Amino acid sequence: MRKIIFFAFWLLLVTPAIAGDKWTKEDTVRQIAFTVVEGMDWLQTKEIARNPKYYETNWYLGKYPSQNKVDKYFAICTLGHALVSYLLPVKTEVYGFKVYPRQAWQYFWIGLEAGCVSHNLNIGIRISF
Repeated sequence: MRKIIFFAFWLLLVTPAIAGDKWTKEDTVRQIAFTVVEGMDWLQTKEIARNPKYYETNWYLGKYPSQNKVDKYFAICTLGHALVSYLLPVKTEVYGFKVYPRQAWQYFWIGLEAGCVSHNLNIGIRISF
């Protein structure tokens, strides 16, 4: 965890030129969407940690993670995602093509998390507080 915090701090120090691209309402909507599906996955993972009937497939968390490890992992991931979203440029050009790194990053992770939540629901893992 110290390495992640150090890397995030280092990233903030060495990339001030790209940090602060105008944040739009659309960026906020996508970030909220990500946070909602990430929160659902978080709650499902806590359910996995409470119920030995299920096991976690995230290699970092391990097969049977503790509640504390789940909470730390998802807190860091949620904050890290917001930080990376903010640091990514809104628009850039690659080989003459306009690309939108921030938007692509957010949509990719929304889709990935939604897929995880959907899979977990299909195998019977609840979303509970």
